[in-house]
Amino acid sequence: MCVGAGVLSHRYTWTPRHCCLTKNGLRYYTHEGGALKGTIHLTTCTLQSFEVMPVDCPNTGRSVATGWRFAIQTPAKRYILAAMSERDLYGWLHALKGVVVMLNEESRTDPVPSRPPRAALIRRWFRLL
Repeated sequence: MCVGAGVLSHRYTWTPRHCCLTKNGLRYYTHEGGALKGTIHLTTCTLQSFEVMPVDCPNTGRSVATGWRFAIQTPAKRYILAAMSERDLYGWLHALKGVVVMLNEESRTDPVPSRPPRAALIRRWFRLL
């Protein structure tokens, strides 16, 4: 189940991909309703796993990516993604970090005070876009 969805470009070809943020990772598809191309697992990520790339970072080759890029560092691989706008960039980062915080809270063994579910907060944010 998606807690958020939208379009991001993946560095491999900079082709726009429909992305679905779940409680465990970011899935990317050829297009909305299309074939799954891959998943970025967030279960081992921390808040330090995310990096905003400089807007003036030069494009490589015939890159059609926007300057609104960010990186996700997992133990297995570094992913570079591009959002369509600055607002989308920070929206995705906020939502991705929310999932990581939720995963870290779930993995704790000590009792946590009752709060609204993080997934509900992430879904609410995506409705604002």
